[in-house]
Amino acid sequence: MAAHEELGKALASAMAPLAVQADCSVVSLELRHDAEIRAQFGINESRVSQIHKRALERMAAVLRSAGITSSSSILPW
Repeated sequence: MAAHEELGKALASAMAPLAVQADCSVVSLELRHDAEIRAQFGINESRVSQIHKRALERMAAVLRSAGITSSSSILPW
C-alpha cells in the first residue's frame, strides 16, 4: 500500500514539469479512454500517440533525475 502511494506521488511529481497542458491532459486521459482524448482535442489516434509518447519521455526524464530507473525501484512486485 505504501509503495502504491509512493508511486502515485512520484508520477504526480513527474507530471508537474510538463510545460504543455496538452501533455498533462493527454497522459491523464490516455489512462482512461483513448476515444475521449480524440474527442476532446479533435485529433486523430496517431497524434494522440505522439503527444502521449512525448509526455511519457518527459516524465521518464524527471523520474530518472529523481533516481527512479524502473518500476521495480518502487513497486514490490
